[in-house]
Amino acid sequence: MRSAMHGAEDTWFFKIAARLDAETTSRVPVLVGVGDQDEDSVLSLIKAVPAT
Repeated sequence: MRSAMHGAEDTWFFKIAARLDAETTSRVPVLVGVGDQDEDSVLSLIKAVPAT
């Protein structure tokens, strides 16, 4: 079951990534904070806001 779920997730993510243009793809690391240790990433800021 776990393997099937992992495979489905991989397929889903690859399909979404394939639909993104080069400009959008280049922005993803910035949004999630890859290589940016000094500032909070957009993703970490979103996660920090409590659900309302």
